[in-house]
Amino acid sequence: MARPLLSLSAHRTHALSGRWCYALALGSILLWPGAGFEHTAPVYAETGPAKPASHPTLNQAKRLTDAGKAEEAVTILRRFLATAPKPELRDDTYLLLGAALHGTKQHGEALQYLLLLQTEFPDSEVTDRGKLMQARVHAAMGNLDLALPILTGLRNLSKDAHRRGAPYSSHRAPQRVRLRFRLALYLGLDEEA
Repeated sequence: MARPLLSLSAHRTHALSGRWCYALALGSILLWPGAGFEHTAPVYAETGPAKPASHPTLNQAKRLTDAGKAEEAVTILRRFLATAPKPELRDDTYLLLGAALHGTKQHGEALQYLLLLQTEFPDSEVTDRGKLMQARVHAAMGNLDLALPILTGLRNLSKDAHRRGAPYSSHRAPQRVRLRFRLALYLGLDEEA
């Protein structure tokens, strides 16, 4: 009588087939598109969804500010402003510089640049974000009485635009509305105030 080449008991065969099934299931879950773990990008409520103008210096400053290296971002942005950039880049520069100065707790200077943004570029698409940052700086300084009217004004503008049926200036308008609401919640302000 011939002997089998490989002698496996029933228990071992069952254990091996169980391991193979587990390995195949795990492999198919991880490798099959649409199944398994979803890889989503992190959501940053504080930084806003819009990206600065496509200039390498502004992009670098944005990355540094998001990474918590606001002092380096301030240095880069001040050097960039000294080169007298084009007006279409200056509004983004003022906004980023205000955010970076807020990150370094230099609230007075941050307000100066954010006010420059409001006065020099009242029709810019980053003006609303500048107002949000201005409210946040006021709140960080403990001036909630100055932050609240800014947030209320922004909320009223968005409600008026919806009532009149006027479209927003960009496709990112719903994200701006959500950002305003999140900022109001972050600052601890009442929605009806």
